[in-house]
This record gives sequence, C-alpha cells and structure tokens, in this order.
Amino acid sequence: MKSLLASLFVLLVIFSAGFFTIKSAAFHRRLLSVLHQATGWDISIANSEINFARGKLTVMGVDARNPKGNVHFTSDRILLDVSALSLIRGKLIVSDLDIVRPSIEIQTTGEKKEFTPDLIQKIFVQFERSWILQNTFLEDVAVHELTLHVQSKEGFVREAHIEIAPTLLRHINLSAQISEMSGFLPPFESLEVDLSLKRNGIRLKNLKFKAPKVYAAFKGNWQGDFARGSLDLSGSLGAPTVLSENLTFEVEADLKDKKATIKTLTAWLDGASFDGKGTMDLERRLYDIAFTAKDLKLESIFKKIPSPVLGPSKGVASVEGRAKGELPALAAEAKAEIQELRHGAMHSRRVQGNLHFRWPDLDFDGDIKPGVGDGTEGTVRGGIRFVRLATGKAGSLDSNGGANPDSPPPYPPIGGKLKTTLKTLDLGFQGGALEDLLPTLNVSGRLDGGLHLKGVEGTTAVEGTGNGKVVDGTW
Repeated sequence: MKSLLASLFVLLVIFSAGFFTIKSAAFHRRLLSVLHQATGWDISIANSEINFARGKLTVMGVDARNPKGNVHFTSDRILLDVSALSLIRGKLIVSDLDIVRPSIEIQTTGEKKEFTPDLIQKIFVQFERSWILQNTFLEDVAVHELTLHVQSKEGFVREAHIEIAPTLLRHINLSAQISEMSGFLPPFESLEVDLSLKRNGIRLKNLKFKAPKVYAAFKGNWQGDFARGSLDLSGSLGAPTVLSENLTFEVEADLKDKKATIKTLTAWLDGASFDGKGTMDLERRLYDIAFTAKDLKLESIFKKIPSPVLGPSKGVASVEGRAKGELPALAAEAKAEIQELRHGAMHSRRVQGNLHFRWPDLDFDGDIKPGVGDGTEGTVRGGIRFVRLATGKAGSLDSNGGANPDSPPPYPPIGGKLKTTLKTLDLGFQGGALEDLLPTLNVSGRLDGGLHLKGVEGTTAVEGTGNGKVVDGTW
C-alpha cells in the first residue's frame, strides 16, 4: 500500500509541476529513479513522450521487475491521460489509462497466503487516511491483449475495461468488462462486474458471464468482514446443451470461522422448485446439505443429454435427499417418486425408489406401480454414467449413437458432448397389467418376466436379454 501511495504521489507531482518541466531524456531517467526509490521496482523504458498542455504521458517499451524478482511486467505501450482541470479541483481524474500488450510473469514461492479480514481492514484504513486515494478516479483503464504466466500455466485476456471511483461515503465502486478470457479458468466469451466495496461488506450490483456452453447473472449483498458475515445472493444460470430452461435461484447464508451455514437455498427450473439448507466447511471443503425437489420434469434434463435409456423418458418427479461429501467430488443419497412415467410405449402411474449419486455415476432401485392401486407389479434396478464420448475419431460413435463399425475399440472416453451411458438395467414384472404398462397398444393380460441390459463400453448403445410370460393376454 505504501508503494501505491508513493507511486500516486509521484504522478501527482509530475502533472501538477509538468508545465514548468522541460521534456528531456534526463527528466525521464530522473522520474524512473524516483519511482525506483518509492516502490523498489527496477523499471526501464525504451522511449516516452509527455504533452503537458493536454496532460498526457506515453511510455513505450516498459520493462519492470519487483524487488523480490518473482514478478516481471512488460508492455509495448502505456498511455496515461490526466485531466488538468481535475487537479485544480483537488482531484486526480485519470480519463484514460491504456495498456497495450502487457505481459505479467509470476514465479510463486510455494508459500500459502490467506486472504484475511485484517488485510481488508488495512486497505480501508489506508484509504480513509489518504486524500490522494479518496480523490483518485480511474474512468477507463483499458487493457489490450494481456498475457499472464504463473509458473507453467498461461492465461490470456483479449480486452478489458475497468473503472474505479471512490464515493463520498468512502465506498469504492468498481466496474469491469472483460472479453475473451482463456487459460486458468474455463474460457469466457465475456465477463461483466459492477460492485461497491466497503469496509463492512460488498454490494454486488451485477455479475454476468458468458461461456461457450453456459451463461449466468448474479446480484446480492455481503455484510461483514471476510471471517464472519451474512450473504444474500440471487441469479440465473443457463446451460442450453444440458437444461431446457434457465435455472433461477436465491440463497441466504451466514459465515463464521470458515464455516458457512446455508439458511435457505431455493431454485426454480421449468416449473420445478428446489429447497435446501445445510453447512459447508470452506477450509476442509466439506458440504452437508438436505434438499427437496418438487414437480421436476424428467424431459427438462434428459432430453438435452442424448441417451437411448433416459432421453425418451417423461414424467414428473419429487425428490428428497441429502448431499454430503468433499468438494470437488459430488455425492448424494435421495428418495424419489415419479408420477406418470413414460418411456416410448411403456407407462407407469408411479415409480418409487432410491437414488445413489457419486459423480459421474447415478445408481437406482425402485418399485413400479403401473395401475391405480398401491400394489407393486414390477421392480427396476440399475445405473447410468454421465460421460463425454468423442465423435469422428478412432473408436467413435456412428450417427445413431452406436458403435462405429469402421472404428476399432477401445472407444475414447473423453471429448464431444455430455451423454448418459447405461451401466446395467434389470427390469422385472410380477403379474403386471399389460393394459397399464402399454396403454397405447390395445393389449391386456398379466406379465411375468424380466429384461436384463448392459451398456456397450464407450458408446450409448445397450445389449442384453429378456424373458416373459403373458397370462390371459389379448391383442
């Protein structure tokens, strides 16, 4: 923080006394010497231009390294445009700060540093004591073609525009628009942030991002420091390749000693509602959340994920369960009931059972009740797996989702779109009424038998055997 204050002070001196300074290489060398004494950074430039009348400073070929030598910054050109009138009004308004093709290289020491509440307090103490910081406005910080190197990883940002402005209430307003991010995170097409930072919290006015397969928007408030406080957040999430509609949500939570208590978590998807509450240990990454879902349409999820087993399924589900585990692993146990389940010509008024989820596997077992009564006439047991199967390569799928005869196994397990593959499916009936099971085929009788299927490795295809006996059947 002292380095930042010193740097801002140097800039203020330059532009306030600039009208009386002669443009010269000696002056630029002297400026770099002052910056080095104030910040400890070793800085060199290829060339520079100062237009005192217009308050512009242009620096070419910047090369800077921090005192420890583990941060290296370069840029083709930096343009600083300061309003001269703002200095007369007692403010430092930077109308433009253009940074062209910057590169930041960071070598980490391996030492783990935590973002503590004390750090936030120190920042605001310095901010509230500093006249320069309280009166410095960055109207448009434009970064073009940023490359970031951290150890062996590399990130890239095509363009970013940032605005920072303090307020009379000593809040700091920050807004940013970033396009084409890639590298450290999943690639973003765009990212927009608008927030107000204050000593005792954050007001998130708007956060939007768009990626190739997902987009989202959030807003909310955080009250407290970063050790304890309360959060309320709402937003929407869209994933066109997976979900048929946008998922909207609201969450209220409290944080204390790196443990979050989720008081309410509510979400909605295509007429379905989700409710949950529980706890999260942020340090150990443990979660324990009880949840319920009502009026969940199967086609809202599975019609977007190709599968010969689940894709044609329709029905309305109610689920009650508990998600418990350690991030990033996802796990849950639940009881489910599906009303009016349909799969092609097959139908059941009700299916009740248990779900066992360990990403990427979902296993299930249940009772099938095709008719109007409560009697069980069938059972189902099996499991599916969510995978990304490659297409158009050796060991790929054909256009119908089956094994490509021109492509030898083994089939590659990654790449392509998310699909569901069948692990096993055991379906049995004990005196099932055919008129209830197959209502559109104009048949009747009682069915005893079973169907045993398994998935073909690396594909969405299935194979298996079945047997059955129909008593008093008509067609």
